[in-house]
Amino acid sequence: MRKSRWALVFSFAFLLTLTLATAVGADNPSYWVEYVWEEDGQTYYYDAFDYLDTGELVFYTAEEYEEMMNSGSSALRSEKRAEAMARVQEPETAEAYFDVPDADLLAESEDGIVAEGECGENLTWVLDSEGTLTIRGEGAMKDYSYTTAPWYKNWSYIKSLVLKEGITRIGECAFYECRNLTGDLIIPEGVTSIGRNAFYGCYGMKGSLTLPDSLTEIDAYAFYGCSGLTGDLTIPEGVTAVKYYTFFNCQRFDGVLTLGSGVTSVGDSAFYNCKGFTGGLTIPDSVKSIGTRAFRYCEGFDGGLVIGDHVETVGVQAFEFCSGFKSIQIKGNSLTRIQSGAFNKCSGFEGKLEFPASVTTIEYFAFTDCTGLEGELTFPDKVNEVGYRAFDGWKDLTTATFEGKAPAKFGNYYSYNKPVSGDNVFGEPAQVYNTFAIYYYKLYSRSGWISPEWNKYRCILLEEDLPEGVLFQGKCGDDLTWTLYEEGLLEISGTGPMWDYNNSFNQAVWAEYYADEVKSLRFGDGITSIGAFAFYRCKGIEGALTIPYGVTTIGNYAFMNCSGFTGILTIPDSVTSVGDDAFSNTAFDGLILSRTLTEVGSSAFEGAVNGDENVNEPLVIPATLTSIGKKAFASNLPLRAIEVESGNPAYCAEDGVLYTIDRKTLVQVPAGKRGELNILPTVEIIAESAAEDCDLLTGSLIIPDGVTTIGSYAFANCAGLNGSLILPDGLKSIENYTFSKCGKLTGDLRIPDGVTKIGNNAFYQCSNLTGDLRIPYGVTEIGRYAFNACTGFTGSLILPASVTTIGINAFSSCRNLTGSLNIPDSVTSIGPRAFSGCSKFTGTLFIPSGITSIESSAFQSCGRLTEVVIPAGVTKISSDAFRYCSRLQAAYFAGDAPATFESGVFERCRDIFTIYYLDGKSGWVTPEWNGYPCEPVDTIPEREKAAGIVPTGTSGYTVSENGAIKGIAAGTSYDAFIAGFEKAELKLYSLTGEELGGDYGGFIGTGFKLKAFDPFGKVIDEATVIINGELNGDGSITALDRMLLARVIAEADGASDGIADMRAADFNGDGSFNALDRVLLARTLANWPGYEA
Repeated sequence: MRKSRWALVFSFAFLLTLTLATAVGADNPSYWVEYVWEEDGQTYYYDAFDYLDTGELVFYTAEEYEEMMNSGSSALRSEKRAEAMARVQEPETAEAYFDVPDADLLAESEDGIVAEGECGENLTWVLDSEGTLTIRGEGAMKDYSYTTAPWYKNWSYIKSLVLKEGITRIGECAFYECRNLTGDLIIPEGVTSIGRNAFYGCYGMKGSLTLPDSLTEIDAYAFYGCSGLTGDLTIPEGVTAVKYYTFFNCQRFDGVLTLGSGVTSVGDSAFYNCKGFTGGLTIPDSVKSIGTRAFRYCEGFDGGLVIGDHVETVGVQAFEFCSGFKSIQIKGNSLTRIQSGAFNKCSGFEGKLEFPASVTTIEYFAFTDCTGLEGELTFPDKVNEVGYRAFDGWKDLTTATFEGKAPAKFGNYYSYNKPVSGDNVFGEPAQVYNTFAIYYYKLYSRSGWISPEWNKYRCILLEEDLPEGVLFQGKCGDDLTWTLYEEGLLEISGTGPMWDYNNSFNQAVWAEYYADEVKSLRFGDGITSIGAFAFYRCKGIEGALTIPYGVTTIGNYAFMNCSGFTGILTIPDSVTSVGDDAFSNTAFDGLILSRTLTEVGSSAFEGAVNGDENVNEPLVIPATLTSIGKKAFASNLPLRAIEVESGNPAYCAEDGVLYTIDRKTLVQVPAGKRGELNILPTVEIIAESAAEDCDLLTGSLIIPDGVTTIGSYAFANCAGLNGSLILPDGLKSIENYTFSKCGKLTGDLRIPDGVTKIGNNAFYQCSNLTGDLRIPYGVTEIGRYAFNACTGFTGSLILPASVTTIGINAFSSCRNLTGSLNIPDSVTSIGPRAFSGCSKFTGTLFIPSGITSIESSAFQSCGRLTEVVIPAGVTKISSDAFRYCSRLQAAYFAGDAPATFESGVFERCRDIFTIYYLDGKSGWVTPEWNGYPCEPVDTIPEREKAAGIVPTGTSGYTVSENGAIKGIAAGTSYDAFIAGFEKAELKLYSLTGEELGGDYGGFIGTGFKLKAFDPFGKVIDEATVIINGELNGDGSITALDRMLLARVIAEADGASDGIADMRAADFNGDGSFNALDRVLLARTLANWPGYEA
């Protein structure tokens, strides 16, 4: 049979959509083209893969093909193939073979190229007749999706790949499922990145993989399923991560795997089922995490496994079924967590398993069936969790010695994503009871260990040989030892830094179990740091504290709440950093800071000095100290003044108060400062807790005009302030607890219009503020307890239509606020007890239309309310919502009965109290519902609508449709003008937007704005004053107005300059500007007889 000069290549997508003969069926492993050739009523079929393997075109009937493919005999297949080749005559022209719709036919050119194109800005590709795909040029390849690479339609024809130097990146999905690629794969030098799925599913490659030194990134799935690659695999030094599924199922690598020293993470399933690797495996020190199933089923490794000294986590099933490893070494002190199944079934491990001191968690099945490991285990003192069956299946396990406390979690695991626990950790307790035991130390006997049995295992106390007079001893640093003597002295000795502790599992032993026994503290000279939480809450320590020279850092919370110290706290000059709360609430007699200190954390010395209040020594901030946290020196009552050494680039002090060097931020007011606080006028920010607990301050608190931000707690508990509170117009928010418990501040409270937030407890117990309480428009949230117990307010509460949330207890116990309680419809949430105890609100309460739930005790003890109207959207009323509203006689419901109606809602209301509901609404029961009288009504009360801008009948004013107020005479005063309108909430604004009031001494002018507001501060109407002939807005008609009018009539350049509103130029109101207007204006100025006409 003559071989065709045509090369036929079918794309994978086309082959998958071919119509196959019914006789062959969907399970047939080959693909073949229907209706290739028909002769004498018989259709013959061509096997595409047969052609790719042999280069021969062989045609079969459907019956022959089915018989051949279903046969298990290779001899029969050869026989059928030979019969077909001998019997079937070749068509006259090769083109007849390919008379099939949509088949791809590639013609070989004279130079052997069958296809070519571009694959990057400066990259080209060529596919030749030998099946070699060559890519050359400079720069990065394009990224593709799974089947969009330009050569993908010819994937089955591509036999080899040549990548030329000059390429810098291999694009995503570049060679996705090019399954017929064979031989070695060489990535050329200069390539820095291999995209995701770049060689996904190229399982035909049977050679080695060479990665260049220039490579820095291999994206996920890059070589997924390249199961034919062989030899060694070296990840270059520049690669920082082996990402998830990168080499998944590359099972024929049969050499050594080397990870470069730049790798920091090995992703999930990165080398899953790479079972052919041999030798040992070293996880380099640069690696921090090993992902889930990263090396699962890599059973070919037959050397040692070394875990680098910076690995923090070994992931779930990371090395599961790696049965060939002969040993395991975990280096360093970084590993904290060994996750479930991490080394499950690693049966080849031999020798002793040693954990680093850093390990805290060993999860379930972590080392199950590691049958070759020796039978003695030692757990470091930080271990807090040992999971179910973590060490089950060991042949000779005899002891488990715990150097620390009893693990909080023991035998725990997850079943269907729910935490459960079991007995088996070291083997079934009943089966190993006589051959295995847990040992623990006396030092941790108070942590939960129980002898002779703990969690069903034998549990034995280890006796220790300690020096005479020593109660306990242990390590508190790599080269530091702590010793607790019988007389209560705790001594820290050795060299180097202390370990850091915390306030949960990893507490210092002496602080957690023996704090009451510690009576004094002594440091050796070689210590360089004091660890975090080292002496936290050691309240029994008494006497002076001497920190040795050489200590450079004092950790967070190191001495917090050690309230027994006496004497002056001197921070030695070697110390450069003091952490958060390091000495808070320690009550020394005085404080001297290190002259080299650079950083002091938040609350570092809060409440650290509680000595003689008459001592008037200032606290000196050294020139080196450039970072001071919030409340760093707060609540130190004897501290009256702060000074700053000259040359400090960050801070300065004025009048004993600490500011930033630019004097724009007030940082700290010393707690012992007396008298009035005069804040610098340059200040823009008052820091959080800047003057908290400064209860010796007196007089008024005047915040300068430039301040825009006052931090939370800034003036909390300034109980001595007894004057007015003046807030600047530029203030944007009032944060949590800002003025909490400033109970002696007096006078009316004016909250600036720019404020948008009033935080939790902002004015809590400011009980002497008086007058109305007006919340400015723009505030959206009033925090919990914001005005709780502000009993001095005796006027109205004015809430704006911008408010959406009123927090828990926001106005509770404001018992002297009066008038109606008008809550705007913008409010969608009212917290429990929000208005509880507001006993002087009167009249009808309208619950906002957006409320769906009235919370518990929200209006309890509002004893003068007479009616409440509840909107249709309310579905829940919680307990005691209106309890003790003793004058409440009616509750009107606009909707169906609430689905949830808890106890005591209307308890102790007026004895004639009745529920009324709109007739036709469901869920109500008459004559009684939930124990209350209940009746239907046709209508319920509605909220009165606010009046707009309405002139009185006698004023002569008119308001036009285009918003012009006319009929106003020149020279009209503010009072006369306002008196010309019906009673409403009106405000007048000048040309510059300034709000005017009764103290305005000028005239009302053209261009002035009059606005009407509803009770919630929302503008409901607006109009502009137009005084005919008064053009410049000064309220008087003068020669200047005549000149301006002349310029308008002449249409001079800039004629409108200086005119408040052009409508005032129409002097006679005829709708135009002309000479007549000018004449009339002149007569007016001349007081011409009859000019009014």
